[in-house]
Amino acid sequence: MIEEIMVGIDLMEAHNIKINVKTGKIGVSESVELMTKVLHLSEADC
Repeated sequence: MIEEIMVGIDLMEAHNIKINVKTGKIGVSESVELMTKVLHLSEADC
């Protein structure tokens, strides 16, 4: 299950990077990436 979460986060980050390239909204992409990493850390502690 942890591996699935990691893969999901990787896909989300890759998707955010693509959106970032299209829209130029770097701040949004970076904040979402940080949120996904924080969520991953909190889930890893469980």
